[in-house]
Parts: sequence; structure tokens; C-alpha cells
Amino acid sequence: MNILLKIKNFLIIFFLFLSTEISNANIFNDKNERLKSSKYMTNYLYGTILNKRNDFLNSQKYLSGIEELKNKHELYNLQYVIAITINGDVNKAYKHILDLSPKLKSRFPYNLIIFAKLIKSKNYAEAQKIISSHNNIDPLYDELIFSLKRWTILKSDIQSKLSHKSNSIQIDLINNFLISNYLGNQTDKSFYEAEILKIKSLHRYHAIIAMQKIKKGKYSIGKTILQNSFKDNNNSIFLKQLIVNLDLKQKNKFLYYFKGKEFEDNLAEVLYLFSGFYFDRNETQVSQLLLALSNYLNPNFASNYLLAFEQDIKNNKDKINFKVFNQIQNVGSEYKWYVNYQLVLNDLIEIGELEKVLNKKTKFLFSKYFDIANFYRYKKDYKKAIKYYLMAENLDKKESLSWDFYYYKGICYERLDNWNLAEKNFLKSLKISSKQYRVINYLAYSWLERKKNIPRAKKMLQQANELSNWKLGYIIDSLGWAYFLTNDYVEAERLLKIAYEKSPYEVEIYDHYGDVLWRLDKKLQARYVWKNALKLETIDDKIRKKIEYKITNGL
Repeated sequence: MNILLKIKNFLIIFFLFLSTEISNANIFNDKNERLKSSKYMTNYLYGTILNKRNDFLNSQKYLSGIEELKNKHELYNLQYVIAITINGDVNKAYKHILDLSPKLKSRFPYNLIIFAKLIKSKNYAEAQKIISSHNNIDPLYDELIFSLKRWTILKSDIQSKLSHKSNSIQIDLINNFLISNYLGNQTDKSFYEAEILKIKSLHRYHAIIAMQKIKKGKYSIGKTILQNSFKDNNNSIFLKQLIVNLDLKQKNKFLYYFKGKEFEDNLAEVLYLFSGFYFDRNETQVSQLLLALSNYLNPNFASNYLLAFEQDIKNNKDKINFKVFNQIQNVGSEYKWYVNYQLVLNDLIEIGELEKVLNKKTKFLFSKYFDIANFYRYKKDYKKAIKYYLMAENLDKKESLSWDFYYYKGICYERLDNWNLAEKNFLKSLKISSKQYRVINYLAYSWLERKKNIPRAKKMLQQANELSNWKLGYIIDSLGWAYFLTNDYVEAERLLKIAYEKSPYEVEIYDHYGDVLWRLDKKLQARYVWKNALKLETIDDKIRKKIEYKITNGL
């Protein structure tokens, strides 16, 4: 259903409720008289709902024009300020905040917006004051405030003691590297560079170190750092793009992204770092707010907009912010491929648009074939998926393939009823990485379906559940089914009941649980479970007919 249609339906229900509960609608009171404009209320509600859905472009449209709520409704201020900040108008957000009470200005997120504005205006003493007046929200927020304080102390005449010690080794390491680089302390900088390069996951900072080396004329050292980091982070779009630029002798295209001697660039980097942390925690509004402030302080780091695009595609798939999309697409060929591939996955453009641009000279052709193969696998076109997996595999027989390559290829062969090749690929996958519980489960359950290697499959499924901490219903179901096949119905029921409770939308689990209940002569319960399976939206015709037969005839 279209998002605006959903909202419209909600509003109809809301206004019906409102007509009988007028006394509760105090946010629309104006000097104890209800505002009479239904459009006014509609705009507020549309804006609120869209804000909660992280559709900040449309939220701002509806919240604009009802600014008289500024002095009446705190939630309005928060939503409006968040929307206009994330949409890139930090100055407008700052002006709105200035009219709020002093008590509100010290709260998150207002204090961060004021802080960014003061930094941009080079008013470092006031920036330190505003950031020092924050309220504790959570440990990650405290880490952010501590990091920002460390930086403002460098520029402010106000002496301040830092009583907080960072609880994150990596955050502390990145800050120390950036600060030593900014201050020109070469001894400390070299030490922190070496420490960062030891940590494989810090590939963004490997890239920044490499860019600085290249800027100083140490081209071979910089390129080696990029190439070594890429071996461990071959999905990093940033690393791919830098390597492409170097190969095309376009090194100057990215050297201006981050200037280590620019104070604002460093604070922008700190905000970007924490934006990523909040993104990983699925706290979209905080993440996007920090990203917007980062881009405000350093608008040159164009690739940073990728995080905004990823948030957009994750939370608002049917409406892409093409302003952000175009910025990312113009960074370079690898970013262009990535964002267009995301549009393909969300059915916004056709896969053929990507297929036709590929040729033997295309950089990182293996990963692009892999992308297309995965797309066809998502779409259940397993023949085309196999075609592209094989094209990727045949590019370079020496290519070090990952466990998931063989796992995905194995799935396609299994769905095409070519079990021999499927089994070979699953075994190859486990040879590369023996503790991948998804692969273990798929292979072991496939054996169970074929009444093959049942003792070995049961042992493997026990391991898969231990590796996944007994959290995944579908893997618990597989083990339960192994016990069912060996006629241990009591243990099978125990496990299948857990799977049934953990995965209430898995049709196959309902089917299995009903089967074991029937075998234990709990026929009423079995029919009840099977009937519930028929209500699931995910059920297909084949399993529906099978379950309908069981309801009538039993096993």
C-alpha cells in the first residue's frame, strides 16, 4: 500500500476518534480554544507520522507553515528541527532553535546543532560551553560528547578538565590519530598510524592515511596501504574507488576530501564516525542528524553521503532522495555501480541497465558478476544466477573465493534439483569457513530431506544451534526434525515447540510441529497448528494442499 494512502487511512480513524475525544486534543488548543483548521491539524499529523517513518523531506513540507506551534508544543520543535537539519539546512534549524527557551537549547539535539554552527563561525569558546551542558543520554552519546570536548579544548582559551575516560579503544585510537595529525606531532602520529593499520576493520582510516601519504608524494606507500587494506575489506566501496582513481591517475580527485590540518574537517570526521555507530544500532534519526552536521562542517567529503543514501533506501524504499543519489553517483564508477545496484534490488530500475555496462575492462568485474548473480538468486531465477556465478568464478581460477560464494551457488544448484553439484559447493563453503551455521544448517537439513547421513546431520545441527546461540527458530526446527526422523518424538516435540514459538511466520515449522504432535497422539493440537499454518501469508500452494490433506486425513 502507498505510504500516503496508509497515512490518509490513519487520519480518517484519528479524526473519528478526535470527534468523540475533543477534550484530549490539547496540543491543538490556542488560548484554550481549539484551532479550527482541519488542514492545520492534518499538516501536523502528516509531518509527525512521516518524521517517525524517517521521511524527512516530506515531513518538513507538512511541518513548515505551522510555526505558531513553536511556543506551544515541544514535540513539534523537535520534529521540525530534526527534519530541516537532516535535509541540509543547518542554518535554518539554528535560527529556529534561537527562539526556544534556554533550558531547551541545552538538550539533545539542539545543543549539537548550536555546537556545529558555533564551530563553523569559529566561536570555539562558546562551542565548548554548549557541549559541556549536555544531559547524559547513553554511554555512546557520552563518548561523542567526550570526543567533541577533546577537540574544542585544543581551540578554546577556556581550560577544562576531562574527567571522562573513553570506554572504546578504537574511538580513542582514532581521536588520538586525528589529534596528533592536526597538531603536527609526527612521533605520535606515526605510532597511531601503525596501530590503526593493524586493525583490519578500520579501513576508512587506512584510506585516510593512504591519501595523506600520496598527498606528500609517497605514492607507492599510499597505494600499498590501500591494496593491503582491500585484501581484508574487499566490499569497501571507498577503497575500491580510491584504487580505481589511482589506476586512472586521478589521485587529485579525492585528496581534498579530508584535510587533516582543518579543524572543521576533523570534527566532521568525529561526527561521521558516531553517525555510523548509531546507524549500526538502527537509531536512524540520530545517525542522520550527526551525518548532516558532519556534511555541514565538511561538505567536500562527497562519499560520506553514501551513509545517507543507505539510510534512505533502508527506511524509505519507495521514494529516493535523488539529490543525495546524484551526489553519490558522481563520486566515481564504484559508487555509481553500488547505488544503482541498490535501486535494482528495490525494483526502481531494471537489472539490464547494469548488465549492459559491463565489459572485460570493467574494474572489479568479479564482484559485479557476483552482485548480478545474487540479484537473480533473490528473484529465484536460479539458472541466470548460476550463469553469473560461473562467469565470476571463471574470471580468475586463482581468485580466493569466500565461503558465501559457494554457499549461494550451492543454493541455486539445490533449487535446480542438481544435488550433486549443490552438495559439492556446500562442502567447499564449509572447508573455507567451518563454523558458518547457515551453511551447516542448509547442508544438514538437505541430507535429512533425502534421508541421507542422518546421524551426521543431527550432530552438525547441534553444532549449528550452538554457534547461533539457540536463537534461530529455523535451525532449531532442523534439529527437531532430525529427532523426528529417528523416532525420538518427545525430544522432537520439545525442540519443535521452541522453534514454533521463536519463528511464528515460518510455515515449515508449523508443518513439522503439527506432525510431531500427531505422532504423540495429540491430534486436536496438531490440527490446530496446521490450521494456523494456513493463515500465514507466506504459505505457497504446494504446502497448503499438503497441510489441508493432513487436517482431513492426518499422517
